[in-house]
Amino acid sequence: MARISYKDRYNLLEDRNPFSRSVLDCIASQDDHGAFLRSGCYQTLVTARDVVAAAAKNERPCFVLVTGGDGTGRTSVANCLLHEYLLACQTKPHNPASHGLLRVPLKSANARQRLCLLTWLADFKAATQSNRQMPRQDLPDPVGLRNLIRPEDNDEDIPELLSTDVEGLVRDAVTTRQCAVGTIADKVRYPEHIRCLYVMLRRAPALTVFTGTDIDELGAKLKSVFDSCKDDGVITHTISLGAASGEMIGALVKLWWEIAAQPGHAEPPLHPDGVAEGFDSPEAPIGRALYILGFMIDELLDEPGKTYNKTKTADRIRDIRELGMKLK
Repeated sequence: MARISYKDRYNLLEDRNPFSRSVLDCIASQDDHGAFLRSGCYQTLVTARDVVAAAAKNERPCFVLVTGGDGTGRTSVANCLLHEYLLACQTKPHNPASHGLLRVPLKSANARQRLCLLTWLADFKAATQSNRQMPRQDLPDPVGLRNLIRPEDNDEDIPELLSTDVEGLVRDAVTTRQCAVGTIADKVRYPEHIRCLYVMLRRAPALTVFTGTDIDELGAKLKSVFDSCKDDGVITHTISLGAASGEMIGALVKLWWEIAAQPGHAEPPLHPDGVAEGFDSPEAPIGRALYILGFMIDELLDEPGKTYNKTKTADRIRDIRELGMKLK
C-alpha cells in the first residue's frame, strides 16, 4: 500500500514535511524572507540590521560573529544579515547577477590552510568578476593564483599577502560593477580562520559573517579571536543566540503552515497555542523544536483528518521531550 503524500494529507503546495527544513535562506527564497520578516527572531536583530546597513551605506568593511548552540538558527540569521546588507547596497537579493555571495570552504586547520585560501580566492574572483554566484564545478582551478604566494611563505603570512588582491577585487566589484559582496563562514571550527578572513578583508567594503558555537573552550576561543580583530574604519558586531520561547515557536508553526499550505487550508494539525505551551518550559533551540514538530506531523500522516487540539498538542510535545526520544 502506497503511503499517503504530505501534499494530499495536509493540502500542501509541496510534497514534504513543512518542518523538515531547519535553515531559512532569505536570499534564495522570497518565502523564506517573508517567514523571517514575520518571525520574532527578526525583531531581535534590530541592532545587527542597523550595523550592516550602516556598513553598506558607508562602504566600510563589516564583520559579524553569530554564536549559539546547535539548532539555535545561526545559519538562518547569517543568511538574513546578508540579505539585509544586499538591500542596503541597493541590489536585488533574489537576483544572483547583482551580488557576489560566497560560502567560505575553510574546514581544515593550518596544514591545509594555503589550499583552502587559494580555492576561496578563486571562488571570490570568479563571483565578483562575473557578477553572479557560480556553482563550484564551474569555478576555475586556483593554479593560476598560486603565483601570488611563494613556497617559502608561512601559512600565517598568507592572508596579508592576499589582502591587497582581495581588496582590489571587492572594490572593483562594488564601484565598477555595482555589485555588493558578502561572505559566510558557517560553523567555524578553527579560531585562526576568523583571523585569516579578517586580515584578508579588513580593507574591503564587504560584509563577512562568521557562525560558530558558544559552548566550551572552542566557543571562548572563537569569541576571543573575533574580539581581537580591531582596526580603524572596520565595523564589528556579535550576536548570541539561545533557545526560542514557546510563544515564538508557536507563532512560527502558524506562519510556516500558512506558507506551506494551499489557499484555504492554513490551519495546521498541531494547535499553535499547544505548541507554545509544550515548549514554554524549558525552552528549546528552534532546530530541536522543528525536529519534534516534524516527527508529530509524520505521526499524523496516516490518519487522514485527525488533528491535535491545544491540550493534546502540548501533552504530546511534553511526552516526547520527557522521554528524550531519538527521532529519526
